[in-house]
Amino acid sequence: MMHSLPVGRILLSQEAGLTDEQVGRIREAAVGASIELCDLQRVCQRAPQSEILAGNESGITTDIFREPGLLRWVHLFQAGVDRILCPELIESGITLTCAKGAHAVPIAEHTFAFMLAHVKELVRHRQAQRERIWDRHALGELYGKTLCVVGLGNIGSEVARRAACFGMHVVGTRRSGAPVPYVERVVPPDRLAEVLSDADYVVLTLPFSPETKGMIGVREIAWMKSGAFVINVCRGQVLDHRALINALKSGHVAGAGLDATDPEPLPAESELWHLPNVIITPHDSAMSCVVRDRAVDMFCENLKRYHNGEPLLQVVDKGAGY
Repeated sequence: MMHSLPVGRILLSQEAGLTDEQVGRIREAAVGASIELCDLQRVCQRAPQSEILAGNESGITTDIFREPGLLRWVHLFQAGVDRILCPELIESGITLTCAKGAHAVPIAEHTFAFMLAHVKELVRHRQAQRERIWDRHALGELYGKTLCVVGLGNIGSEVARRAACFGMHVVGTRRSGAPVPYVERVVPPDRLAEVLSDADYVVLTLPFSPETKGMIGVREIAWMKSGAFVINVCRGQVLDHRALINALKSGHVAGAGLDATDPEPLPAESELWHLPNVIITPHDSAMSCVVRDRAVDMFCENLKRYHNGEPLLQVVDKGAGY
């Protein structure tokens, strides 16, 4: 991607919640470009006269892409892009980038919080503590267990790296089927049954797209070995919650760690709240205090590349949806 210098106007959405220090770093990386920090209404007004727009999904409306004007590049300070991928954006010549990988570390750590809470029975211990009961018995181990990572992208790869340190056997799926470090067996999604059947833990780290919506349903849960533990740290829509609830009640699935549900927030009447073998967190696995700094660093690096006419990093395949 080659561009004449200098770069024109850059809009930063206030909805992204950037600090003054982060905005200052962006100004330094922008090599003299004009930068405006705008609310949503102003973003809609100014986007057609701007070259670059950066923010998050709540600060960028899809109406912008009906008449994009001079807009050439949109960047999101988050990994998920499905909520702004309208037909107008997909069919346009606008480059879309995002913060792929910025959230991988905290989400991978959150995944292990779920697994350790399960295998070390921390929920039961916490209840015993409340009741002041000294309740000792043998606990399980992650060592030697098989972990299936469904979606071996940036986040899934970080999960696999940590699993190797725990002495786990890691298998999983990747769209290309290409090898991934620390993973013993990688298959494409259409061979999911082969890696689900022996997994003690199943972790969903998929990007959300029409292709992955409802990917884990009755059939896929039936493929899992009895007693598997299911973790969802991506989007709630990839998992059939009714099928999961039935499997949890029957005991086919031993438990679940859900950081993503459908819908969100999870309604108070949902059965998931009351199941003793389910741990729910409010889709905050990516909300580390240092994630936004990583995302800003990525944007700054891409600003330098854009200025120099070099290929951008973390470019979204608009057709695939991630």
